[in-house]
Amino acid sequence: VVKDEKIDHKRYPFFRLPDGTPAIPGSEMRGAMRGVYEAVTNSCLSVLLDSTEEPFSQRLPSTNGFKDHGLLGIDPETGEWVLYAADVVDYLKLSEGRDGSLMRNGWLNWYGREYHNGQHTRLRPDRPSGWLQFNRPITLRNKNYHVRLLAPKPGRPVIFRVPVSGVRPMTFTAEGVPDGVTFDAAKGILGGTAPAQAGDYPIRVTAVNAKGTASRTITLKVGETICLTPPMGWNSWNIWGPSFTMQHAMDAAKAMDESGLGDHGWAYINLDDWWEMNNSGNDRAKKRTDVQGPARDADGRIRTNGAFPDMKKMTDYIHALGFKAGIYSSPGPLTCGECEGSYGHEMQDATSYAEWGFDYLKYDWCSYGEIFQKETGWNTWEWMGGGRMGHNPKNKPVPPREAWAKPYRLMQKCLRAQNRDIVYAYCQYGCGETEKWGREAGANVWRTWQDMKDTWTWMRIAMEGYVKDAEYYKYTGPGFWADPDMMIVGLQRSFGTTHPTYLTRNEQYAHVSMWCLLASPLLIGTDLTRLDAFTKSLLVNDELIAINQDTLGRQARRVVKRDAVEVWVRPLANGDYAVGVLNLYPLSRKTTLYFSWLDLDGEWKLRDCWSQRDLGRFSCCYTTEIPAHAALVLRLSR
Repeated sequence: VVKDEKIDHKRYPFFRLPDGTPAIPGSEMRGAMRGVYEAVTNSCLSVLLDSTEEPFSQRLPSTNGFKDHGLLGIDPETGEWVLYAADVVDYLKLSEGRDGSLMRNGWLNWYGREYHNGQHTRLRPDRPSGWLQFNRPITLRNKNYHVRLLAPKPGRPVIFRVPVSGVRPMTFTAEGVPDGVTFDAAKGILGGTAPAQAGDYPIRVTAVNAKGTASRTITLKVGETICLTPPMGWNSWNIWGPSFTMQHAMDAAKAMDESGLGDHGWAYINLDDWWEMNNSGNDRAKKRTDVQGPARDADGRIRTNGAFPDMKKMTDYIHALGFKAGIYSSPGPLTCGECEGSYGHEMQDATSYAEWGFDYLKYDWCSYGEIFQKETGWNTWEWMGGGRMGHNPKNKPVPPREAWAKPYRLMQKCLRAQNRDIVYAYCQYGCGETEKWGREAGANVWRTWQDMKDTWTWMRIAMEGYVKDAEYYKYTGPGFWADPDMMIVGLQRSFGTTHPTYLTRNEQYAHVSMWCLLASPLLIGTDLTRLDAFTKSLLVNDELIAINQDTLGRQARRVVKRDAVEVWVRPLANGDYAVGVLNLYPLSRKTTLYFSWLDLDGEWKLRDCWSQRDLGRFSCCYTTEIPAHAALVLRLSR
C-alpha cells in the first residue's frame, strides 16, 4: 500500500505496480511482483506478502530526493521478500541503484550486518561486503603508520594540536620540548616559538586515559620549508558563500573540536570570500548593508565588513583550540565575489593578515584576469576553455609563464616579510603550468583546475587535472601540494540550494579515497555544526588519513586505466604501498588487482583501509567485488 501522496511519477517512473500502472495512494501490490519497486524520499512503502499476507512496512528516512531509497526484491535462495540497502550504519540508509537490472542479478552490495524489522520481514544483504568504516576505541592516531611532522621556520610561532582520539578525560606529557616551545598538558597543544636553530627536534608525547596509555614521537622540523604534509581543515565557501560571518567561523572551530575531528588531525579554519567590504552593487551585496562602506582606511589598510567585527578575537579563539586560521584574497582589485582585493596593497594586506594571526592565505585569480588580458590578449576563461589544450584559432601568442606567475611572486615577497608562517595557496587553476614554477614562487598549495561541484562528473574532471592526465605526481611533494579543490561531502550549497551532497555513498568513499591517495589538501566544505554520522565516519578514518599525511609526500600515480577500472599506487615512507582501485562503472563488478601492474613481485600482506581489516597474504593478484563508483584502498606491506 503506497502511503506517500507526493510521488512525482514523471520524476520517478519506476514507482509502478506489477501491471505497469503508476502507484497511487492506496494501491495494493499482490502476487508475483516482478522487477524492483522503490520507496522514494520520505515515503512509506507497505507490501502485503504473497505467502502470509502479513503487512510489511518500512519507512525510508531521507533528506535527498534524488537518490535516497531502498530496493525491494526476492531473495534468490529463500524466495522471501527482502529490502536491500546499500548503506546501513545505525538505521536503514538507502541504496544507490535505480535500474531494475541491478536486482535481476539477485543482489546489491550492502554495508553492515543483518537487520530485522519487527516480526515479519527481515532486512538483509545477499552479500555483505565489509566497506563500513568501523569506529574503534584507539588512543593515539595513526599507530604503526607514520611519524607526524610539525614544520615551522626558525623563530616563528608554533601551533600544533596533538592528534589524539579516545575516551576523555585524557592527560598528556611531553619529553624533549625545546626551549621556547610550550606544551599544554591539559589540552595536548604545542605552542610558543620555534627554536632559532634549524633542525629536527623529536618530542615524545604520551597520552593517558581510562583505557590505557600510548606514546608517539612528533618531529618538530624547523627549517625554511613549511607545510610538509597536506593541510587538513575546513573552508567556508561550499556551505556559506556570501552569507559568511565571523560567528560561522567560530562555530566551525568549536564543532571541529567537539565533534572529535581535531583529534584526528583536522586543523585549519579557513575564511573564504566575503569577509571584506563589497561596494560592487551586485545582487548579493545589495542584500547586505554590513558589507557596504569604505573598503580601506585612510592609510590604505583593509577593513573587514560588519560581520567580522574582530579578526584577532576570532583567530585567538581558533588558536586556543589548537587550530590554525586561514584567510582569502585576490591579486586583482576585486575578489571573485567582487569584494575588496589586494591589488596595489599587497604588503599592507600581508601585514594585516600576520597581525590578525592568520596562518594560511588562499589567493584567488578572479579580477586579476582583466589585468592579465590587457597584458597578454588572453581572457582567462578563453585560455582555460581552449588555449591550454592547444585550441588557438586566432594564432595568438601563448601567454608567457611569467605573466601567470607575476602577481603570485609579488604576494610571496610580502608574506615572507612577515614574522609568521603563512601557508600560501594559489588558486589560479594550474594555468601556465604552475606545477613547473609554483614551488620556487612560494606556493605550498596550488589549485589544478576550476571550482568543483558535488557531482561524480565534476569530481572526475577535477581529479584528472583537466588536461594533465593525472601527471602531477612528478612535481608534488613536501611543501608543494596539488589541490583538485575542496571536499564535497556533507551539506553543500550548490545548484541554487543547500542539500546533502549529490555524491552517492559509494562516490563519497571514492572521493575521500582519491583525495588521500593524491596527497591533496583535505579541506571540508560543509556545516560542521550539522555533521552527520556517515560524513564523520568518512573523515575520521585514521588509516586513510595516514596515507594522505605520509611523510614521504609522494602523490599516487595512475598505473592502469582500462575497462572502466583505474589503479593508483602511492609509495609510503615505511616501505609500504597504498593502492587504490577505482570502479568507474555504474554497476558493481568483480575486479582483479595484479601486482605486476604495480611493479611488485613476491608475497604481500594486504589490509583493507576502509573496513580496517587484514585480508591475508597474497602473491600475484587479489580479486574482490567493488561497488559502483566506489574505490577499494589497500595497504600492501611485507
